[in-house]
Amino acid sequence: MKITLLSRDIPDLHSYLRWNSVAKYIDVSLKTLDIGCNIGTMTLEIASQTENMITAIDFDPRLVKLARERARKFNIRNCKFLCADATRLPFADASFEQILLADVLEHVKNDSAVIKECFRLLKPEGRVVINAPRPNYSQLFNPGWIEEIGHVRDGYEISDLFKLSDKYFEIEELEFNSRAAEEFDRFYNQGETAIDDDWLMNLFQMEHDYSREPYGITVVLRKRSCKPKKSSP
Repeated sequence: MKITLLSRDIPDLHSYLRWNSVAKYIDVSLKTLDIGCNIGTMTLEIASQTENMITAIDFDPRLVKLARERARKFNIRNCKFLCADATRLPFADASFEQILLADVLEHVKNDSAVIKECFRLLKPEGRVVINAPRPNYSQLFNPGWIEEIGHVRDGYEISDLFKLSDKYFEIEELEFNSRAAEEFDRFYNQGETAIDDDWLMNLFQMEHDYSREPYGITVVLRKRSCKPKKSSP
């Protein structure tokens, strides 16, 4: 999936970073559920590139309201936004072919329940696209701000995601996210939003300091074709 000018409507560095990380892994031809949709930017991106109905949920009713307003603003009708709990979703089994979890798991205390719900909701051979920060993520951003936006854990290593999902899914694709400052610079140079040069230089410096440590992980999971794998004793 390509990120279009629609995303430029919200000049948010943190959000653009996660959108850019997962976009190429999203198949817009599939019946998709966007969990933790925030103000709906990624949902609207997908909906604008397909005729399929795209479903999205968020726990915060204020964000759902804003997402619906943005859908009306862009006249995108093939999407619906609901307020719901990611650990107990109001959909029938095998309702979707693809689920998006873009920077969501680190906000949920019971992340294993979210993964279990994904398994229930996906059709056979369904896929989950996950983007999550690594534990060093706060080094690129203010740690206080990370807490402010609701992270309940610092992040995930590959081993953490494997343990979390292995019972229900197989890892199909995996990529470490890096080059934060370069992506941010590209985003602002292509758009019309001004950026503070000192802030960007500080970000370049921080990235240089942690250049050997990717800040995030994107994983594509494929639903196991049989019953959930039994946990090891």
